Amino acid sequence: YCSFSRNLKNCFGCVHLENKSYHILNKQYTPEQYQEKTKMLLSNSVAFQDFLDRYNALVLSLSHKYNTIQNSENIS
Repeated sequence: YCSFSRNLKNCFGCVHLENKSYHILNKQYTPEQYQEKTKMLLSNSVAFQDFLDRYNALVLSLSHKYNTIQNSENIS
Protein backbone atom coordinates (compact mmCIF):
# COMPACT_ATOMS: atom_id res chain seq x y z
CA TYR A 1 0.00 0.00 0.00
CA CYS A 2 2.60 2.54 -1.09
CA SER A 3 2.20 4.79 -4.12
CA PHE A 4 4.51 7.07 -6.09
CA SER A 5 7.45 6.16 -3.82
CA ARG A 6 10.95 4.77 -4.30
CA ASN A 7 13.47 2.83 -2.24
CA LEU A 8 11.32 2.27 0.86
CA LYS A 9 11.92 -0.30 3.57
CA ASN A 10 9.30 -1.32 6.13
CA CYS A 11 6.73 1.25 5.05
CA PHE A 12 2.94 0.91 4.96
CA GLY A 13 0.50 3.25 3.25
CA CYS A 14 3.03 5.86 2.15
CA VAL A 15 2.78 8.29 -0.74
CA HIS A 16 5.56 10.34 -2.40
CA LEU A 17 8.39 9.15 -0.16
CA GLU A 18 11.94 8.25 -1.14
CA ASN A 19 14.68 6.47 0.81
CA LYS A 20 12.65 6.05 4.01
CA SER A 21 12.12 3.31 6.59
CA TYR A 22 9.50 2.58 9.25
CA HIS A 23 6.78 4.94 8.02
CA ILE A 24 3.00 4.49 8.17
CA LEU A 25 0.87 6.99 6.25
CA ASN A 26 4.00 9.16 5.78
CA LYS A 27 4.63 9.39 9.52
CA GLN A 28 7.87 8.00 10.92
CA TYR A 29 7.93 5.47 13.77
CA THR A 30 10.60 3.58 15.66
CA PRO A 31 11.04 -0.03 14.52
CA GLU A 32 9.19 -1.26 17.63
CA GLN A 33 6.28 1.14 17.14
CA TYR A 34 6.10 0.22 13.46
CA GLN A 35 5.86 -3.50 14.29
CA GLU A 36 3.12 -2.87 16.87
CA LYS A 37 1.06 -0.64 14.59
CA THR A 38 1.27 -2.87 11.51
CA LYS A 39 0.42 -5.95 13.58
CA MET A 40 -2.64 -4.15 14.97
CA LEU A 41 -3.71 -2.92 11.52
CA LEU A 42 -3.45 -6.37 9.96
CA SER A 43 -5.26 -8.16 12.78
CA ASN A 44 -8.19 -5.74 13.23
CA SER A 45 -10.59 -5.32 10.30
CA VAL A 46 -12.09 -2.07 11.64
CA ALA A 47 -8.66 -0.52 12.11
CA PHE A 48 -7.62 -1.71 8.64
CA GLN A 49 -10.71 -0.16 7.04
CA ASP A 50 -9.91 3.12 8.82
CA PHE A 51 -6.34 2.83 7.51
CA LEU A 52 -7.62 2.33 3.94
CA ASP A 53 -9.85 5.38 4.21
CA ARG A 54 -6.96 7.50 5.49
CA TYR A 55 -4.60 6.09 2.83
CA ASN A 56 -7.04 6.90 0.01
CA ALA A 57 -7.50 10.42 1.38
CA LEU A 58 -3.70 10.86 1.50
CA VAL A 59 -3.31 9.69 -2.10
CA LEU A 60 -6.00 12.10 -3.28
CA SER A 61 -4.61 15.02 -1.28
CA LEU A 62 -1.16 14.90 -2.90
CA SER A 63 -0.44 15.71 -6.51
CA HIS A 64 1.35 13.27 -8.78
CA LYS A 65 2.66 13.09 -12.32
CA TYR A 66 0.40 11.55 -14.90
CA ASN A 67 3.17 9.55 -16.55
CA THR A 68 6.92 9.14 -16.93
CA ILE A 69 8.21 8.11 -20.33
CA GLN A 70 11.92 7.54 -20.86
CA ASN A 71 13.98 6.30 -23.77
CA SER A 72 10.98 6.01 -26.12
CA GLU A 73 10.49 6.73 -29.80
CA ASN A 74 7.35 7.17 -31.90
CA ILE A 75 4.87 6.97 -29.08
CA SER A 76 1.53 8.64 -28.52
